[in-house]
Amino acid sequence: MLRNSDEVFVEDWSSRPEIAAAMAAMSNGASAQWSPPFFSVAIHETIVSYRQPIRAEGQFMGAFIPALTVNEMSSYLARLSDDLDIDAFILYGRDHVLAEPTMSTGKFAYSAANPLPTLAEAGNPILARIWDQDRRSRLSAPLKNAEAHYVVVDDVPIVLGGDY
Repeated sequence: MLRNSDEVFVEDWSSRPEIAAAMAAMSNGASAQWSPPFFSVAIHETIVSYRQPIRAEGQFMGAFIPALTVNEMSSYLARLSDDLDIDAFILYGRDHVLAEPTMSTGKFAYSAANPLPTLAEAGNPILARIWDQDRRSRLSAPLKNAEAHYVVVDDVPIVLGGDY
């Protein structure tokens, strides 16, 4: 069921090897975890799910697996970015964008072959250049010993955050 909608979508995931592997792992004692992003044919969007095993007296009974769409996460980041006057984003690995404010507008065509845009495809000049070169900068107080990446867009340095 989609949030803010009465529509219910049914999609059979029983033949997906990653689902079978996740269920087997949970039945063998694995704890809750996030799934990798994957494309849902039923809703034509990329989703991530949180796989929470359900156990009774130590025995695996099944799993509760709520899912979030990339568009939902991107809409949240758009609101967060507006509220805090920042450019929030979530990377998946080093080369793909999981969520970014403008991704909620439908500008990227998700598919099973391309469930997430690359940094270049996301259309954000800051993200497109995030790894251009090793750009580390020391931040001043209140964060002590914090490192951050930065890019320069139109002669303006933009700090991207980093390891704290």
